[in-house]
Amino acid sequence: MTFDIVKPVIDTSKNNISNIPVSKSNNKFLKKLEIDNYDISFDKYKYNYDIVVEDEVNSLNIKAELQNSNAKYTITGNDDLKKNNNKVIIEVTAENGDKNIYTIYVKKESEITANVDEQSNFKKATINVDKKYVKTGFIVILVIVFIILVSFIVRKINDKKIDKLVDKM
Repeated sequence: MTFDIVKPVIDTSKNNISNIPVSKSNNKFLKKLEIDNYDISFDKYKYNYDIVVEDEVNSLNIKAELQNSNAKYTITGNDDLKKNNNKVIIEVTAENGDKNIYTIYVKKESEITANVDEQSNFKKATINVDKKYVKTGFIVILVIVFIILVSFIVRKINDKKIDKLVDKM
């Protein structure tokens, strides 16, 4: 492996330093992400967010701030939520080309309500079925307790009979 050593050349007439390699930043993080009227608890290492909006909302007012001023970001899917499957993507590109993608999944209130209703009906059906099993299980437990109790009583009676026989001998 060979290394090229770059020596700075100072142009004294212009006070410039040239031929110094400059590394580009790999910082691909947002510093801040806010959505008007919604709290998302932003964390630069968290890449997926879920929010619930009213049914008539079709776009979000998003404010993003980069951690590094040399990075860039683009927001797609925010102009028409329904057309974009209610998904907004914020792609952050670092100066060196590295990328992070932050995704906001948007659910409409009516979708949430429909899901809750479906889950409620499912739970009700499950409870009705479970009641039959609970009754059967309770009866089985009672029978087992009865058998244990009878066997305990029989054993005590037999022990007394054995004690009487031993005493007679």
